[in-house]
Amino acid sequence: MNEEFMEGMAEILELDEVTADTSLASEDVDWDSLAIISTIALTDTIYRKAISGEKLQSCQTVGDVISLIAES
Repeated sequence: MNEEFMEGMAEILELDEVTADTSLASEDVDWDSLAIISTIALTDTIYRKAISGEKLQSCQTVGDVISLIAES
């Protein structure tokens, strides 16, 4: 996954750094509707791919988000 995407996810999740193993269910992470919408926008901007908010909501890790993008 590209560095720009990972930096964008770190910003969305308000973390210093994220990896594919970063949990979206952690108490330190605010994986809410705003984060999901921001991730949709980030994915569209970087990859020109549309992903479902419903599918994003079920993601447990950043790696799950990466897999979802790859499937799209």
